[in-house]
Amino acid sequence: MDKGANLYEEAILKITQEGNWLICADNCFLVADKLFKLLKRLANRDSRNTHLLLCSRDTDWKNSEADKLTWGDYADLKIRKLRGISPEDAALVVAAWNRYGEKGLGKLEGLGLEEAKNKLVRFSKDEEAKNDSDEGAFLGAMLMTRYGDGLYSHIRDMLNRLQAVPLGTEGNLLEAFSYIVAMHSRKLYFLSKVVIAKVYNMEWGSVKKKILTPLGDEAACTVNGEMIFTRHISIAKAAWKILDEEFGVEFDKIYVDLARAALEAKRSGAFVAGLEKWRYLSKYFVEDNASLAISLDQEILRLEPFNPYVMVHLSKSYRDVEQPEQAMEMFRSIGYELRHRSLFCEWALVEAIMDNKAASVCLSAIALSDQAEEKQINVENACINLYSIAKTFFELFSQFRTEAYYQAGLAAICLGLKINNGDKNIIKLVSRYKDQIKSEKMDHKGREWLRYLEEGKDAAMGQKELDFQSWLPDLINLEYKGLLMRAGITV
Repeated sequence: MDKGANLYEEAILKITQEGNWLICADNCFLVADKLFKLLKRLANRDSRNTHLLLCSRDTDWKNSEADKLTWGDYADLKIRKLRGISPEDAALVVAAWNRYGEKGLGKLEGLGLEEAKNKLVRFSKDEEAKNDSDEGAFLGAMLMTRYGDGLYSHIRDMLNRLQAVPLGTEGNLLEAFSYIVAMHSRKLYFLSKVVIAKVYNMEWGSVKKKILTPLGDEAACTVNGEMIFTRHISIAKAAWKILDEEFGVEFDKIYVDLARAALEAKRSGAFVAGLEKWRYLSKYFVEDNASLAISLDQEILRLEPFNPYVMVHLSKSYRDVEQPEQAMEMFRSIGYELRHRSLFCEWALVEAIMDNKAASVCLSAIALSDQAEEKQINVENACINLYSIAKTFFELFSQFRTEAYYQAGLAAICLGLKINNGDKNIIKLVSRYKDQIKSEKMDHKGREWLRYLEEGKDAAMGQKELDFQSWLPDLINLEYKGLLMRAGITV
């Protein structure tokens, strides 16, 4: 089905009043919202004579968020995943290939039909056992049985042909295919026509004519709705290796180009599927390519300089590669007002790592306050910040032996325990300082905990290692009504 397809809902409801009906839709993810609306209206009727058969790739179904619709609330939902190929169907496939001789059979040429059939079934089962089975076990098996070890040679020949096809003033078709390979080989299933169009500054129609149709003619790519893939994950992975090792393709640059294109397309008013995945593309590379992750975050921050979520994400990337000083410099260079609790929390952590513990406590105090942002503090944020500030208070006490830091650390633990007695980090601190909490009789002090917390913050204000910029909330007049409410303490 096409995205703009009209379901003629009223006509369907009228026609299906009598008799038994089966409504089938292939590529149904494109109109999942319309089908769901139809299903709800069908469910409101007394009759249960109409059934929907909806077909879609798993990845398309999830990327379109059709899986989040509550289908089971309005129908007896049954999900069937098609996998592999039966011996009977394999025999029919091999017989069809056999009619085209060596060109059809490929590496199966010379084998008996029974042996060829069994080989196709065996490869299909091998594909199902792989993590890539969601890509289609039959297609993967077909590639292995027809090309075998020659798959790389087949793909190399295809890449050479693509390199010889010019793409106007924009290079050649191989470069365009490299963008598709980059995403599919990493199982990143959200490359859309819109993003490719922005990469090449083309109209959508030109993308189809100049890029997708020629690639389709080479059996290099496939399009499902708005999303673009190579023909199979095995092709994507083999092509990535060849492009990297033999063609010198800079894949890191490709990922940055794509992320930039997605954000620029959004800024120009286009709908970009999977926008948040593009915005935080770096998370897919943090473990094995930290420098790329940082480059991606830096580029997104350049495009969205006022986005605190991106700042927090980039700061974490800096910490992952043990460069907290870069994060510290980024936060300290902010010259405009931001109200974002997670940003203050992350900044506090960075300052603590850089041994600016008094400044860290002050930032954690902001993160816990009502002034951090308009939205009230939630349980998770409260516990994260209370754990952080408690830990830093005790570190300050060890350094300066200031009683206010010691009392504030114990108070932060008690508040955290009151808010969520199952938080793992808070429990660690409770276990460590349990005797001290009892000896100081802090078990049930309620609002006094906040007083101790503020006294610790006030002490840190006098020792903080930097002068805060004027846009930061006033440390003297911070309020904590939201925090007290989370702790069940009367405001």
